[in-house]
Amino acid sequence: MLAAVVVLPAIAASAQEPQPQTQPPARIGNRWDGLSHQPTQRDVGAAEQELGIAPADQRERAINNDLDQIMQQLLSKEPNAPAAASGSR
Repeated sequence: MLAAVVVLPAIAASAQEPQPQTQPPARIGNRWDGLSHQPTQRDVGAAEQELGIAPADQRERAINNDLDQIMQQLLSKEPNAPAAASGSR
C-alpha cells in the first residue's frame, strides 16, 4: 500500500497534459493546402499507361463486367432506381 502511495504521484507527475494545438495541421488525410490530393482514375490510368503497367484490355473488360453485374444487383434492390444502360463505360 505504501508503494502505491509513493508510485502514483510519481506517475501522475511524469504524465504531461497534451498542449493545445495553436494552428491546424498542415495535412489531414489526402487534403492539404486546401486541395484534395486523392488521385483520380483518369490520373492513375494515364500514369499506368505511361509506365506501361496498365491492365490488359481483356482484364479491364472483365473488371468492368464485374462492376456492371454488381451495379445491376444493387439497382435491382432499389425499386425507384432508373434503368442502367449497358455498356455505359
